[in-house]
Amino acid sequence: MIISRNTLFIVSAAFAVVALGACDGGSESRTADEFAADSALAADLALANRDTLLVDSIGAYRPSASLPSGDSADLVEPAAPAPGPVPPAPLTLPAAAPAPAPAPPPAPAARLTGARACNSAGLENQNECLRALLPAADARMNRIYRALITEMRRVEGVAPNAADPASVQRLRVAQRSWLVERDTECRQRGRGKEGARWARPRVVCLGEFANRRANELADQFSRLTAR
Repeated sequence: MIISRNTLFIVSAAFAVVALGACDGGSESRTADEFAADSALAADLALANRDTLLVDSIGAYRPSASLPSGDSADLVEPAAPAPGPVPPAPLTLPAAAPAPAPAPPPAPAARLTGARACNSAGLENQNECLRALLPAADARMNRIYRALITEMRRVEGVAPNAADPASVQRLRVAQRSWLVERDTECRQRGRGKEGARWARPRVVCLGEFANRRANELADQFSRLTAR
């Protein structure tokens, strides 16, 4: 058990009085029981002093190994240290999703011939469609054009195997220039409107120009033959 400072002081004073009384020559001789009681009190005081020094020095009582186990149940146990902050768990980033595989390139369109190529959106097939349909659209114009050249050579008196006269050469240059102008105009008209299957609408535009040109050539042929 714990002995307070006041109790220690009172017991010490009592022991001092007894000790003084024992040394006094005029007092009665003490019995063996009295000496035994004083010895037991002195032992208790010494034990109490030792425990008090422990309490003063560390602020909390720590039971000595020499004390009986029953005395330590009434002593003050030191407070448990406060738990420290719990470190945060490491941040785990989610695994990146694998990149999707690139789409395979589209298979090239099968190459078709003739008018069948007009139904395919492939560039080669559309060019084939244009080559297949355009001769029919230009047929009348080309027929009148050849007839006009033949008549011009006849009028000029040129032999069959001789070079073209100047009038025929001028007609050939004008026709080549007209073909370029027709192609450019039809491209501009169909820009953004023809779509992937552009050959058929292009032929329609080229055919309209061919009909007008055929009429012009026919007028020249009529004037030449009317002389």
